[in-house]
Amino acid sequence: MTGKERILAALAGGKPDRVPFVPNIWQWFHVNQARGGLPEPLRGCTDPVEVLRLLEADVFSKFDGLAAAEVLHRCERTVSFTGERLAGQPAWSSFACFEGGSVREETVRTPDGILTHAWKYEAESGAPFESEHWWKDFDAEYAAVRSWMEDGEWVLDRTALANGLAKVGESGLVLFQLLPTPLRKSH
Repeated sequence: MTGKERILAALAGGKPDRVPFVPNIWQWFHVNQARGGLPEPLRGCTDPVEVLRLLEADVFSKFDGLAAAEVLHRCERTVSFTGERLAGQPAWSSFACFEGGSVREETVRTPDGILTHAWKYEAESGAPFESEHWWKDFDAEYAAVRSWMEDGEWVLDRTALANGLAKVGESGLVLFQLLPTPLRKSH
């Protein structure tokens, strides 16, 4: 079976030719690649999918870049960056880009007020952490948060999704993450 067939059989409750082997190595790969710490056999790999193929693993990936973006109609979002640039590290996480620096600051101007938010990408862990939440004062910001939640529309980047699918091919599956619900947007 191909990795894709194996994973689909297992998800459907069928009997694959062997148990799918799908290690989640995305963050580990990028952090160690940036630090020059990949083990010798993996140093020639340019992305996690290549590592999984070298390990003869199956691919069950959700980290093939950003394939959906929020479009606002009445609200306006601005993004700025501070902090050090992420030399050698991926400039995105599963939900946001950090191409301009390690701190991503967002502002959303709504008809009912202004919201601000910030994330800091920690090179040591290879992951971003929220440093300022969107919602700071429930009563004062409720109307602005509601305007933002009701305004957005999510648009699929079909090229990015097609590229992720082509990269993985028959080695496995690319999961398309569910788009944020209002609760998840404020999480």
